[in-house]
Amino acid sequence: MLQHLDIQNYLLIDSLSLNFNSGFTTITGETGSGKSILLGAIQLLLGDRADYNALLDKSKKCVIEGTFDIKNLDLKNFFIDNDLDYDDILIIRREIYSNTRSRAFINDTPVNLNILKNLGEQLINIHSQFDTLLLGTQKFQYTLLDSFAKTHDLFNTYNKLFSSYTSLKREIELDKETIRQLMLENDYKHFQWEELKNADIRENEYEELSQKFELLSHGEQTLQTIKEVTALLYENEPNIYNNISQIIQKLRNIGSYLPKANEYLSTLENIEIEIKEIAISLSEQAESLDFSADELQRIENRLDLLQKLMFKHHVSTTDELLNLQDNLKDEINSFDDLAENIAIKEADLSNMASELNKLGKKLFNVRQSHIPLLEDKVKNLLSRLGMQESDFVVQLDFINDFTNYGMDKLLLKFSANKGIAPEPIEKVASGGELSRLMLALKSIIAAQNYLPTLIFDEIDMGVSGNIAAQMAELLSEMSMHHQVIVITHLPQIAAKAKYHIFVEKKTDKSTTRSGFRYLSNEERIMSIASMLSSDTILDTAIDTAKQLLNQS
Repeated sequence: MLQHLDIQNYLLIDSLSLNFNSGFTTITGETGSGKSILLGAIQLLLGDRADYNALLDKSKKCVIEGTFDIKNLDLKNFFIDNDLDYDDILIIRREIYSNTRSRAFINDTPVNLNILKNLGEQLINIHSQFDTLLLGTQKFQYTLLDSFAKTHDLFNTYNKLFSSYTSLKREIELDKETIRQLMLENDYKHFQWEELKNADIRENEYEELSQKFELLSHGEQTLQTIKEVTALLYENEPNIYNNISQIIQKLRNIGSYLPKANEYLSTLENIEIEIKEIAISLSEQAESLDFSADELQRIENRLDLLQKLMFKHHVSTTDELLNLQDNLKDEINSFDDLAENIAIKEADLSNMASELNKLGKKLFNVRQSHIPLLEDKVKNLLSRLGMQESDFVVQLDFINDFTNYGMDKLLLKFSANKGIAPEPIEKVASGGELSRLMLALKSIIAAQNYLPTLIFDEIDMGVSGNIAAQMAELLSEMSMHHQVIVITHLPQIAAKAKYHIFVEKKTDKSTTRSGFRYLSNEERIMSIASMLSSDTILDTAIDTAKQLLNQS
């Protein structure tokens, strides 16, 4: 529950430190005194976006801090999941700066607004004067039915699976769209790969063939040169090989008395061997080379093919063509893999659909079974609130499809008057009727869910007299299990509360400020009496106020 609220530099508040109690607290004050300011500050604590125009003094930051007792709430996992320090006493702080910047803290740890909102929803439920618009929303209507039918756990199981189902379904649709796009390209990629594969390209092939083509293009000159070289080296008389042999023999003859000659011998003997090997190698190459016109044409055709492929694919080597061939193969395989993955995902989706179908039907059946009791409960509460002739209908239709809320369609219908058929709630126009209906429905939701704090603003709009007294009684009953804070202008509700906070506007020559204080018993009498009077507080109003307070 909310224990304490500190507000600094917010709208008409310089500084405020206010304690809150368990049970029923009412907040009253004249129009424009600042009751809504307090509500706005609490909403900031719960994660509402900051309005930087709300700073009273633009040169200073605004600080709003709330202290909550959460020892009876099951929130430890929330703190663990969000890497926050847990304590039974929770402190939330918002800081707002004039440079369009704000910060949020949970137990002094900075957090983003999404985390703060998620926590705030588990601490306080606020009903503002515009919340009757929520009556027609699917979220509110299903919250009501699931609270009463106690199907939250079943719904959460369904909803988590539905989220996974829709996510996987989107994945499959995206994969199929990718397949459709790839199919337009894949045939051409397959053609390109086949073309490269059939070309049977080797590593460095173009470079090697270019060299061979150059050689064969000068065939006669090459053979003639080889012939002349081998003749000079080894075949002619005399030749270089024979000359070196003779030199070696002569140096041996003088080696005994010219030691330097022996050093030359080793070098010349190596040269002799290499000359012979060169001559033999050249002869063998001449014999192995095919200088025929057919071979030259074959190489020229092959080079032409390789050149066309390299030009087509914007590369400059056959190695790059081979890399492209491998890449095309990988892309073709990935296309096949994607198709296989789609088949696997569709099988998973089918299994999910089967499980969702079971959960959706079970959820519908449990909800359906509780509708008569819910309708009776709402009618009884509305009767207490002066709407004895009203009618409330819960229409739940099964649909053979999955939605966020299950496999059914929910519609709440309401009629305030006898003889008029119930219509969808959003078509009901009367503000007073909607306020009473909202209070009845929220009391049902609160009874089934442990919301520690309920705040009502203008829930009494359009009601008075005995109906106001009945509304006060219902709020009082809710306060036995929840902290209930009500901003009201009705004396019946103000008198029924255990605690009474009064908001007043204080004005001097240059400033206007809002003040908040708890009223004593005597002050409560006069405050309620003023709510019963027009301008002058009459003795009869004071007596009536005392009677109302004695009943509380």
